[in-house]
Amino acid sequence: MDIFYLRKDALQEVSVSAGRCPVAWQGRMIDVGHQMLRRLFLCWATLTLLPILSGQESAGLEHFERYIRPLLAEKCYACHSSGTMAMGEFRLDSKEALLQGGTRGPAIAPGDPSSSLLVKAVSYASIDLKMPPAGRLSDHEIANLEAWIRMGAPDPRSATLPEVEQDGIDLAEGRDFWSFRPVAEQPLPEVLNTSWVRKDVDRFILARLEAEGLNA
Repeated sequence: MDIFYLRKDALQEVSVSAGRCPVAWQGRMIDVGHQMLRRLFLCWATLTLLPILSGQESAGLEHFERYIRPLLAEKCYACHSSGTMAMGEFRLDSKEALLQGGTRGPAIAPGDPSSSLLVKAVSYASIDLKMPPAGRLSDHEIANLEAWIRMGAPDPRSATLPEVEQDGIDLAEGRDFWSFRPVAEQPLPEVLNTSWVRKDVDRFILARLEAEGLNA
């Protein structure tokens, strides 16, 4: 409040003085007054909003600790944590792991449950993605998960993650696969029993038989 009265007195002084100053100085004094009001408003807004934002973050973390951490530990960690093989290279035991996701991409979209892969999986909304495999989560558990993501998915857990390769096709590597290589002319192998050969393909068969010590 002392700051407010100080600003108010200063503005009153500027206003009184303005009547005895040239027009150019009057305009400058008015600008100074506007700047002081603007700064005062920013200070008020900061002091007002900080407790609100802090309270929202605190509520989000409390929701996580009360509902989400126990749910993940009970239903998900057995297959998706650092202590397991992490199916799909997907872990749920840290904030970084959730945001990075696995081979299918990020698991959550903070603030948007409908776009979060994790919600689709636990809701059994996709034919080829249903988690946990033992059975669908209850509507109450899914609602808690959606509410948490809607809050921005606050999560105090932290971990250093290895890089995860996303699903995809390496075209350069694929072209080198034997079935995609262009057909090339192969030299005919030498054989001992040339009388057995009727066609060129017979030479390949006979060459292998002779290499194994077998008679055609």
